[in-house]
Amino acid sequence: MVNAEVRKVDALIFDKDGTLFDYHATWSVASADLIETLSAGDADRRKRLAEVMDFDLNLGQFRPTSMTNDSERGARSNLSHAGVLDHFEMIVGFDSGFGAKPYPDPLLAIAAQMDIAPERCAMVGDSTHDLIAGRAAGMQSVAVLTGVAEANELRPHADVVLRDIGEIPAWLRQ
Repeated sequence: MVNAEVRKVDALIFDKDGTLFDYHATWSVASADLIETLSAGDADRRKRLAEVMDFDLNLGQFRPTSMTNDSERGARSNLSHAGVLDHFEMIVGFDSGFGAKPYPDPLLAIAAQMDIAPERCAMVGDSTHDLIAGRAAGMQSVAVLTGVAEANELRPHADVVLRDIGEIPAWLRQ
């Protein structure tokens, strides 16, 4: 964990994939299956599909340069299946009418809905898009190393880099 000054935090805003859910266990596995299905055994088509999706066929996972913005319905479904949907005050997807990361608009909409000043919020995410959006919104940006990006990629955009969301309580107590 990298120590950083913690401002008062009244709300945590979480990215979903790679932050709350294991990115590779969800998206990478499903995407590998999709590539196989769509390629129908054609090796060149398989390779082209993987390139377009920024997917590493050898590793069977997305490259760190890819990024997802899930739909609100998809996010609600994932959270519901995990039994944690009721723990979130607001769910926002790229299709909720507020735009998508790396723009700050979805984060600002969440802060406004909760009636909390953006500077009293922390955006928790596993990608540079998450952290850039958080900073642009005037929020603290908390990086977690549970997605495809590595610490050296996230550190320039983060106020703090944590191994996973389990380290958030200790960070908040600082």
